[in-house]
Amino acid sequence: MLYRVVLLGILAFSLIVSYFVSQIRKKDPNIVNHLIKVLFDTLSIIAGALIACQYLKVNRQQIGMIMILVSIIICLQIIIEVIAEPIKRNKIFLGLLLIFPLISSVYATGQLDTVVTTQEKNQKKSSTKDYYVQTTENRNLKVRQQSNNKLTLSKDGTNKYNDFVTISGKTTPGVYVYCENPTDESEIFLTKANNLGKFSAIVPQKKLKNSVNFQLYVNGISILNDNTVKKDGNAEATEKLNVNSISQKKALSDGSYNVDKDIKAGEYFLLSDGTGQINWQNDEQNSKSFDQSLYVKLAKGDTITLSNATLIPVPKDVSFSSSDTDNGMLKVGQDMAAGSYQVKATDDYSIAKVYSKPISSKPEEGTVLDSTNLELKNSQYVYLMNTKLIKE
Repeated sequence: MLYRVVLLGILAFSLIVSYFVSQIRKKDPNIVNHLIKVLFDTLSIIAGALIACQYLKVNRQQIGMIMILVSIIICLQIIIEVIAEPIKRNKIFLGLLLIFPLISSVYATGQLDTVVTTQEKNQKKSSTKDYYVQTTENRNLKVRQQSNNKLTLSKDGTNKYNDFVTISGKTTPGVYVYCENPTDESEIFLTKANNLGKFSAIVPQKKLKNSVNFQLYVNGISILNDNTVKKDGNAEATEKLNVNSISQKKALSDGSYNVDKDIKAGEYFLLSDGTGQINWQNDEQNSKSFDQSLYVKLAKGDTITLSNATLIPVPKDVSFSSSDTDNGMLKVGQDMAAGSYQVKATDDYSIAKVYSKPISSKPEEGTVLDSTNLELKNSQYVYLMNTKLIKE
C-alpha cells in the first residue's frame, strides 16, 4: 500500500512540476528548464507504468516487457523534444539524453531474456523428472480444466457406516471428482476416476463437520499440479447428496468374528488408515498384514480377528481404489483395466505381487513382479507397496 502511495505522489509531483516548467518556458526558454521538463516527463511515464503494473498484478516477465515499452516511449518523447527545440546546440545536447533510455532498453531486454530462458529450463528439467503425478515445478499452472463430463453415483457403493461414508460411481476415465461442503465450501475429498471411469472415496464422519450435504463436481473446476481445486464462477454441482438419504450399512472393525454366525461368507474389502492385519484362527492360523487395503475371501467356518482394519462387503461392479494408488490391493477389471502396465517404484523399499484370487485362510504366495512391464488380466489381484502401475 505504501509503495502505491509513494508512486502516486511521484506521479502527481512530476506532472505538477512539468506543467509549471512548461509555463516558464513560454516566457524564458532555455536548456535548463528544457532538461527539467524532460526529466519530470520521464518520471511521470515511469511512475504511471509502475502504478499500472501494481493494479494489474503483472508478473516479473510482464514487468520486463512493460519497462522495455516504457524505454521506447521515453526515447520518442526525447526525439519530439529535440525536434521542437529551435536552437541547434540544444538539439545536440538533448539528443545525448537518448543514451540513457536506449541503454535501459537493452538492459531490460537482456534481463527479460534471462528470466524467460530460466523458466523454460526449469520447466524442461521438471518435465523429465519421473514424478508420475506432479510433472512441473510451476505450481500455478492449470493442468486440467474439466467440462462436458457426466457422473453417475452407485447405489450399491454409496453407503453410510458408523465411522465413515463410502461414495462411488462412474464418470469419464481419468477425470477428477471433487466433493465439497456447501456450507463453507471446504473440500471433503478429491479423487480421480480410474481407467475404467470408476471412482470411490471413503470419508470419515468427523471430516463432515456436522454437515449433512455433499456437492460433487466433475465440470467447471480446474485441478492444479499441487492438487488444489479452483472452481469457475459459474460452476454447478453435478450431483448433490444428503447424508441422511444414504443407506445405513454395518461394517466390522477391530475384534474377532465367526463367518456364518457374525458375518456371511463371500468376498470382502479390508480398509486401514495405515497398516492393518487379519488373522484366521482356523486350524492353520494364517495371518496377513497389509497397507491401506486388501481383498479377502471368507469361507463358512472361518474365525477371523481384525486389527486396525474395517471389513466391508464388495458390491458388484464397484471400485474401491484408484489405479493411481501405490499402496494397497487392486482388482483388475474393477479397480483398473486389464492390459499392459509399466511398474514403477516410488520408494527404495517397494513390493508388487500378482494374485489369481483374493487372500483367504489358505492364501497363495503370489507372483513377485521383478520386471518393468506387466500384462494384467481381468479377475487378477495386484498388491502394491510403494509401487505405481502406469498404463501403456
